[in-house]
Amino acid sequence: MQVRRTIHFWAFAAVISICPLPLGANRPWSWSVLAVTVGILVLLIPWANTNRSIIPRNLYRALAPPATLVGLSLAWAVLQTSTFLPDSWSHPVWSVAAAAVAQPANFVGRVAVDLGAARTELMLFLVYGAVFWIALQYGRSRGRASLLLDIILVSTALYALYGLVALTIGGDTVLGREKFAYQGELTGTFINPNHFATYLGLGLLCACASFALYFSRSRGQLGRLKWSGLLGYAAVVLVLLTALLATSSRAGLVAVACGLLVFGGTMLVAVTEPGAARARAIATLLVLFVLGWAIAGFALSTVWYSIAGADDRHRVYEIVVALIAERPWLGHGLGSFAPVFAEARPYTVTQIWTEAHNGYLELTLELGLVAAGMVLFSLAWLAGLCVRGLAVRRRDLAYPGAGLAACGLVSTHALVDFSLQIPAVTTVWMTILGVAVGQSWAMPRRRSRVPTDGASSAQELPSKQNGEP
Repeated sequence: MQVRRTIHFWAFAAVISICPLPLGANRPWSWSVLAVTVGILVLLIPWANTNRSIIPRNLYRALAPPATLVGLSLAWAVLQTSTFLPDSWSHPVWSVAAAAVAQPANFVGRVAVDLGAARTELMLFLVYGAVFWIALQYGRSRGRASLLLDIILVSTALYALYGLVALTIGGDTVLGREKFAYQGELTGTFINPNHFATYLGLGLLCACASFALYFSRSRGQLGRLKWSGLLGYAAVVLVLLTALLATSSRAGLVAVACGLLVFGGTMLVAVTEPGAARARAIATLLVLFVLGWAIAGFALSTVWYSIAGADDRHRVYEIVVALIAERPWLGHGLGSFAPVFAEARPYTVTQIWTEAHNGYLELTLELGLVAAGMVLFSLAWLAGLCVRGLAVRRRDLAYPGAGLAACGLVSTHALVDFSLQIPAVTTVWMTILGVAVGQSWAMPRRRSRVPTDGASSAQELPSKQNGEP
């Protein structure tokens, strides 16, 4: 069984490491390969006999609400593409299409506008959920949890190093091909430097978490740390920071800074405040993070891009809000932003927008207020599980800290960009979050084997309850 588990683990690690290589897995063939591979790994979980046996029941109960809400939202996304809903719920574009083909009587409308895009997005949602579930299984083991973070750290550093070398020697190329956009900016194996910045930020958080674990296991004494380890971490962080600055992504830098501040704050609280005082300190930190997140979002969405000259962005947001108001409960269909916005785009908006550059608005436009709210609430619930881990755990707090910081990073960047629509970015985030949630629960207490008269081979350790010694 151990051999099977090892093979399964390294296959999963290989998927996480390789998926950023083909342009962030943001092409139909690459995300299809990712979906098939992750699907196979999920089916092989019973064969690999992962750590499900040590997942406590209360963790399953804690995961039930977000799993239910995401399941309901995906079920609604499926219904949007079906013909089971009332005709009055169908999108008006289907009536126009029926009139264009002169078949109004036999033409059946749907809520979703782009059926192919909806099915693709459904597939990717399932992939991300499966990645989280596999990472949760292995995240219950301290050794494998640490190894997963190290694998993300090393692979991110290698992609950053490749990007720096390619920009210096190869010029404006991606994997040997000429860039069609963002010349002179570091993009690594991605097309967009903003998305690469988010990916680098996640790797930087893994570096911080890995070093925090290394430091804590040295009993918090610098004298116990090896120079080779310190130099290794310093070199990796230097490469990641250099690549991050070379992306010239201002929104990416703000988001990464937000993530680092969250992680640093959680580690500071964990070190200085034990027990109940730590819980109060974490609650205070969470309030400050929400306030900072709101301020950062306001600055990014109203000031930053005005200075950068992207005046179209504000008009786009206004149009998206108006489109949401047209169908606030039904939505326009998962993945249908591009055709819906193209139909509504006025002549004053000169650029072609295939994404809203705001993940919250785009998700609400596509799924409607209720279904989009369920997805966002589910992600907030998982972040809350990390907060719970910070409040109750006594060791390895870098894991839930990294999970909460990663949520802060990607949620901030989602205010002004669409990096979470890049499969490689969301796959790495779900891996970190799965490990973090897995380590937010203490391991079940093991029974101690004591010699008996044959009546039982395992008994609980003696307790002091009811006057017992």
